[in-house]
Amino acid sequence: MANERRFAYRNTGTAETPVWEKWFMKTIADAVLMSDSDGETKTIVDYVDEKIAELIGGAPATYDTLKEIADYIASHQEVADAITAAIGNKVDKEAGKGLSSNDYTNAEKEKLAGLTNYTHPTGDGNLHVPATGTDNAGKVLKAGATAGSASWESLTKADVGLGNVDNTADADKPVSTAQQTAINNAVKNKVDKVTGKQLSTEDYTTTEKEKLAALSTEDLEAAYEHSQAVHAPSNAQANVQADWNETSASSDAYIKNKPGAATQSTAGLMSATDKEKLDTLPEIYFAADLPAAAPAGSICFLV
Repeated sequence: MANERRFAYRNTGTAETPVWEKWFMKTIADAVLMSDSDGETKTIVDYVDEKIAELIGGAPATYDTLKEIADYIASHQEVADAITAAIGNKVDKEAGKGLSSNDYTNAEKEKLAGLTNYTHPTGDGNLHVPATGTDNAGKVLKAGATAGSASWESLTKADVGLGNVDNTADADKPVSTAQQTAINNAVKNKVDKVTGKQLSTEDYTTTEKEKLAALSTEDLEAAYEHSQAVHAPSNAQANVQADWNETSASSDAYIKNKPGAATQSTAGLMSATDKEKLDTLPEIYFAADLPAAAPAGSICFLV
């Protein structure tokens, strides 16, 4: 059984006149693909061969096996010892670090050793500005009653000398006679606003007003009936033909809500490429006898 090879029957003829021939699969590894993606042709055997080629990496035939490499190292032990000794004189790499092009001299080391920590003065005039925090927006820094004290405070009228200012509300402030006269004259020359209406940039002349007043309902109806009877064909609506390729929504031929191309998540129209792919898929049969008719390329497993 170990040397027994599996086979199926494959149609090498046409759909109308099938010709069934035995189709041998070399091994399971030869037949199984690496994935079920469209267009996948790589088998397990192909993948293993590819990884072996990467491991060899174009090495000459003399050193393309681990045994040949081990024998070479054993016969050149002194070279391996020299490499090991050289590596022993190196330091390990660390991310973010490297050799510096600036030497750290004895003078620099002595200078650094002579430095002492800085102590900030604590007397009045040397203190830092208090933190603003989140509640001091718009406030000013005020000196306290004791030396070296300061805090964020809001300004008052007394701080800027406005204790005697009259804080009359805007609504209570008087308007002079001249100002009131100017306001009255400005309002007198205005018209009231009306919702949905506005001033036009085109003057409505007396001539246009008289011309519009001369038109009667009968005249307008007669003009409409004339245009429909003489200039518009009776079958105007029937002459409108839909055009699949029309893209302007204002055209009478425009088709609304056309379906787009189908995707894996949205229904739609099938593309020509997908239809061709569907038509060329082989038929697979599981039967006790070979079919009398089957598409070309079909595969049959006798069960």
